[in-house]
Amino acid sequence: MTLARVCILLASVFALAAAAGNDTMAPLSKYLMSPQAEVALARSAAPASISKHATVMILGTQRFSKLIRRSTGTSAVPD
Repeated sequence: MTLARVCILLASVFALAAAAGNDTMAPLSKYLMSPQAEVALARSAAPASISKHATVMILGTQRFSKLIRRSTGTSAVPD
């Protein structure tokens, strides 16, 4: 291998490594939606006869939380 090829190869490797370091995700807040919107979206994924009795998990800032549809027709979002 000639010196020129080695230099081009090394430059390519360093360029790829530098480009890989620039890939960052947006802050979590950019991906979150309101709990009501998230529940509505989740419930729309199945027929009402199934989704009205389903437990829905919503994404919070730290973890997933359960939204439980109670038999009385009320719902609660735990902290």
